[in-house]
Amino acid sequence: MSSPQSDDEILNCDPEGCDPSSNLSEKTTETGVPRGPEVRDASASDATVAEVDTENRIELTRIATELYNVDLGDPVLDPNSPDFDVYRWAKTVVRVADEAGVKFRRASFAFKDLRVSGSRVTARFQTNAASSLVAPLRLQEHVYSESRSEKAILRGLDGVTKSVEILLVLGRSGSGCSTFLKTVSGDLHGLKVDKDSELHYNGSATMTGNPHAPLANWQQGIPQEEMICQYKGEIIYNSEIDRHFPHLTVRETLEFAAAVRTPQNRLLDVSRKQHGKRTTAIAMAICGLAHAQNTKRVSIAEMMLAASSIGCWDNSTHGLDSATALEFVRSLRMFADIIGTTHAVALYQASRALYEVFDKVIVLYEGREVYFGRTEDAKSYFEEMGWCCQPRQTTADFLTSVTNHEERRPRHGFENLVPRTSKEFQHYWKTSQDYKTLLAEIRNYERELSNHTAADAFKASRRAAQSRHLRATSPYLVSIPLQIKACTTRAYQLLWNDKASTLAVVLGQVIMALIIGSIFYGTSDNTDSFFAKGSTLFFATLLNALVAVTEINSLYLQRQVVEKQASYAFCHPFAEALAGVISDAPVKLVIATCFNLILYFMAGLRSEPAQFFAFFLFTSLADYVQQQDAHLETSTVREALRFSAMLRQPKSVSKGEKYDHVEDVIEVLDMTDSSEAVVGVPGEGLNGLQRKLLSIGVELAAKPTLLIFLDEPTSGLDSQSAQAITAVLRKLANCGQAILATIHQPSSVLFLEFDRPLFLAKGGRTIYFGDIGPNAVIVLDYFKRHGARPCDQSENPAEYMLGIVTAGNSCGSEQDWPELWIESDELAFVKAEQERIHREIREGPSKVYSWVAFLLANIMVEVLYQLFLGILVYA
Repeated sequence: MSSPQSDDEILNCDPEGCDPSSNLSEKTTETGVPRGPEVRDASASDATVAEVDTENRIELTRIATELYNVDLGDPVLDPNSPDFDVYRWAKTVVRVADEAGVKFRRASFAFKDLRVSGSRVTARFQTNAASSLVAPLRLQEHVYSESRSEKAILRGLDGVTKSVEILLVLGRSGSGCSTFLKTVSGDLHGLKVDKDSELHYNGSATMTGNPHAPLANWQQGIPQEEMICQYKGEIIYNSEIDRHFPHLTVRETLEFAAAVRTPQNRLLDVSRKQHGKRTTAIAMAICGLAHAQNTKRVSIAEMMLAASSIGCWDNSTHGLDSATALEFVRSLRMFADIIGTTHAVALYQASRALYEVFDKVIVLYEGREVYFGRTEDAKSYFEEMGWCCQPRQTTADFLTSVTNHEERRPRHGFENLVPRTSKEFQHYWKTSQDYKTLLAEIRNYERELSNHTAADAFKASRRAAQSRHLRATSPYLVSIPLQIKACTTRAYQLLWNDKASTLAVVLGQVIMALIIGSIFYGTSDNTDSFFAKGSTLFFATLLNALVAVTEINSLYLQRQVVEKQASYAFCHPFAEALAGVISDAPVKLVIATCFNLILYFMAGLRSEPAQFFAFFLFTSLADYVQQQDAHLETSTVREALRFSAMLRQPKSVSKGEKYDHVEDVIEVLDMTDSSEAVVGVPGEGLNGLQRKLLSIGVELAAKPTLLIFLDEPTSGLDSQSAQAITAVLRKLANCGQAILATIHQPSSVLFLEFDRPLFLAKGGRTIYFGDIGPNAVIVLDYFKRHGARPCDQSENPAEYMLGIVTAGNSCGSEQDWPELWIESDELAFVKAEQERIHREIREGPSKVYSWVAFLLANIMVEVLYQLFLGILVYA
C-alpha cells in the first residue's frame, strides 16, 4: 500500500533513508532487540502468563505436585507465586516427562525444486437454453487431457525449516501460499507434485556414492508418501476457518482430542482417562481457556493435544485483532520451544511485533520463490535489490508490496535496475548470495541427519506411542474400539447439549401423529374403511422415513469437522459414522414409539399384539435420505444483485429503475468484467476480493438511505485486496453514503483512509471518538496529551493505540482511559454536536417552507385581522 504522502515524496525518497545498512544488522530485529533463545523465552512467557487465572493456577499446582513431582520451592515454578512463569513451568514438566522416558516427537522438513500444479479453474458463466443446445458441439472442452487442464501453482521452491523453527509465508492472494502449506502438510486434494520435486522430513536418511555429491543424489529421510500414509497425524493443516462442533463445550472438545491421541507410553502408567483429563487441564491452563471461549485458542490447544510435529496454519489470524493475533503467534512460539515442533504460518497482514516472532520467512510472487531466509535479513535483501520501504510500513507489508507493481517504489537511481516480473525476481534470487547460503544450509542439514538417527528416533517414538493392537503402519495412535468409544461419548454429549433440537423433533412427531390420527379417528372396521386404513399405513411409513430429513443439514455441517479430524489422524471416519448410529438409536426409538403408539390407536387399527408389532417394527425400519443443495452458487453476480434489488426496494420503484440501479452498483464496484461470472463455491468461483465486493453490492442494491455497516470487510484478504475494499468504501463515502466498519487489524494506510475512529475498551467503554487528522496527528496528540508515550514514526497508529491500552491493563497501570475520555473536551464537543443534530431533527418538520414565506404569511394575516377589528370598533 502506498504511504500517506504525496507522489513526489514517495518517488524522491532519500536514498540514504533507504540504505539497508542503516537500519538492519545481522543479529538484530527492527527494534534493535537481539534475537536468540532469551528473547524467545521472554516473548512466549509474556504471551501466556497473563492468561493464567486463579482457577488455572490451582489446577496447575495440583498437576505439578501429584503427577510430575515438580519442586514448587522455586517461585518461578509455583503457580500461586506472583513470579510464576507458565512458560518455564511447562518446560519443566516436559523435561520431567523426558527423563521418565516419554519422548516428544520432533520433525523438520526440507524441499528442493518444489513444483506443484493443480486443476485449472476458470470463471464459469451462466448457461442458457442456446448454450445447452450447442453443448454437443463443445465436447472438446471436456475431453482435454490431464496435462492440458493443469495449471502450475508453485514453481521451483527451495528451503528448509528445522525443528523448533517457525516459518512465515508471505504473498498476495493467488501467489500460492495456501498451496504451499497444503503441500507441506500432505493435503494434496486437487494438487499434483512434480515427480522431480523433493519434499522430505527429518533430513536425508542415506547418501548414495560420493559424500560431496550434488543434492539430487541425496536420498530422502521420510518421503512425503510415507509421511502421509503412516504418519498423517504428525503433519497438520489448519485452515483460516476454525471448525469445531458448536454444541460441545471447550473442555469436551479438548477431552475428545486428548482421548484419541493418548499414547501407550504414558507417564507413571496412569489410566487413559486420567491422562486425558490431566493433559486437557494443562492445555486449557496454558492457553487460558478456563473462561475464554476464543476458537483460535481452542485450535491451538487442540493441536497441542494432537502432539503433531509439524503444523501448517493458513491465515489463522483471520478475524482476530492485532493483540490477539500476536498472542496466537506467541503461543505457537512457546509451543515450538517447549515441545520442539515446527510451524509454517501464512499471514496476509502482519504487524512488526508479530513478524519478529518468526525465525524464517518465505516470500512468494505468482508461485515463484523470491526470498527464503532469516526474518531479520529479508528487509535488507529487498532494499539492496533497489526497493524503498515507506514510512510507517511494516516489514511484512514491505515484503508483500514488492510483489505488487502498484505499491512498490524503487529507490532513487534504481528505477531501471530493479526486477519487475516474477521471473525476473526469481532469477535475481537464484543468482544471489542468499540463495547460495540457503543451498549450503540445506546440504548441511541433510548431512547432519544422514545417519538415520533423527528419522529412526522419530519412528521409534511414534511406535511406542501407538496402541498394542495397531499395526505399525497405521496413522492412528489408538485402536478402532477406543476410537468408537470416544466418538460415541462425544455423540451423546452433542445430543445432551442440544436438547432443544431433540425435543423439538419429538414434539413435532407427536403433533403430526395427533393430526394424522385425528383424520382417521373413528373409522369403521369394515371394508368401507379399507382405503382409510391403507392411507394410515402410507402416512406412517412416509412420516417415519422423513424424520431423517431434519438431520441432513446437521450432517453436512459436521462433515467439515470430521474431515479435519480425519486429517489430524484423530479417528477413522468409520468410527464417527458408527458412533452416530449408536447414539441415534435410542433417540430414534423414542421418536418412533411416540409417533406409532399415538397414530396406531387413534386411527383405529387392530388392537392385537401380532398386528401391532408388525406395524411398529416395519415402520421403524423404513428410512429415506434426501439430497439437496440450498446454496446459490449457480447465480451470476448480476443476478444476485438484481435479486436483492427486486426484493428489498419498495414496490413504488419500477423494475427498470431497479435494474438501472444494479448497473450503477456494478460500475461503482468495478465488477463489469465479472458481472456475468457464476458465484460458485469458494475456491472454484469468485475470489475473496470479488466475493467481498459482491457482499457490499447486495446491500447497495437495496438503496440504503442512512448507513452501511460492515463487519470486518478486510478480514481474510491480503493488504492489496484490503486496500481495494477501502477504496470502494471511500468512493461511497465521497458520494454521501455513511459508512460504519469494524476492522481488527488495520494497517497504517487503511487506518488513515477513515475519517473517525471509535476505539472501545473491554465492556464497550469508549476510549476515543473523533477525527483522525492528517497522518493521524489529531488522534495521536490526544493520547500524548494524556500521558501516553509518543508514537514512533515507524509505528502503526492503530497498533500504537491498542498497545498503550493493552500494556496499561496488563501491567496494572492506573491510567483509566475510559474515565479520561468522559472528562475530556473531545467528549463535550461530541455531545454538543449530538445536541445540534437532535435540534435539527426536531425542527425538521417546520422547514418545509422558507422563513420569508413564513413572515409574509403572518403579515398578511395580521393586517387583514387588524383591519377587520378596526371596522367593527369604529363602524
